[in-house]
Amino acid sequence: MKLRILMIAPEPFFTPRGTPFSILHRLKALGELGHSVDLVTYPFGEDVDIPGVRIHRAARPPGIHRVKIGPSLAKIPLDINVFRLARQLLSQNSYDLIHTHEEACLMGAWWHRKGHRHLYDMHSLLSQQMYNFRVPFARFAAAFWRRLENWAIRNSDAVIAICPELGEILKEMNIPQPWAVIENVGIAEFVETLDDHDVVRFRQKQGWDQQFVFGYIGTFEAYQGIPLLLEAIRRFKEKWDAHRIQWILVGATDEERPGWSERIRSMKIEDHVTLVG
Repeated sequence: MKLRILMIAPEPFFTPRGTPFSILHRLKALGELGHSVDLVTYPFGEDVDIPGVRIHRAARPPGIHRVKIGPSLAKIPLDINVFRLARQLLSQNSYDLIHTHEEACLMGAWWHRKGHRHLYDMHSLLSQQMYNFRVPFARFAAAFWRRLENWAIRNSDAVIAICPELGEILKEMNIPQPWAVIENVGIAEFVETLDDHDVVRFRQKQGWDQQFVFGYIGTFEAYQGIPLLLEAIRRFKEKWDAHRIQWILVGATDEERPGWSERIRSMKIEDHVTLVG
């Protein structure tokens, strides 16, 4: 059975970070299965051509040109515009399913109560984000969001969890709806294949042909714990002979790199840490 799906993703799609990658993979899979998807998303991000998928971008509120990872005031007007656009599409088209990501689960739950089928793609605990991103009055914000996300989960026809930890939370909730864990994984089309000679040439160019090299690839947001990693590197250097160890940290933005470079220098580990954009 081929489905017509309204997917709601309050994210800058596509940008190379966690949730947009997951959304991209979901869309590719649905397209390959023959389903058609209308994706409602933010006005930011790169258009990608996926068979069976049409991207609908919500209007950009005045004065908002980007959105950071995690909760922010900018998301309020953006999400209002996403809701308006999704509501318009719902009034114009007949959909078999509403597939929501992140806080759009609240929209899906609202329409579920009006008779629409709703699949919630659970990428995180929205309540936990209040602590992770140090939202003011995090305790109260978390309690408020815990009620909302529990309501959204229970007003879904099914739930996808993107990691086993979220699956355990759903299991403890003992929800009656079916749920499954579908983890985010690397996709071959995004990975450049290197042979041993390429690796040797790179190590020689960096002067690392006799050293052990470790790497971190990801965002430099506060919840990733980069300061803990740098402190571990500093302590390792102090306690053991670390001249054969190198770290490559990949993913800092142009705005973030100067601050992190200064932090690395102040910790006196610049000989062991290479910062890459």
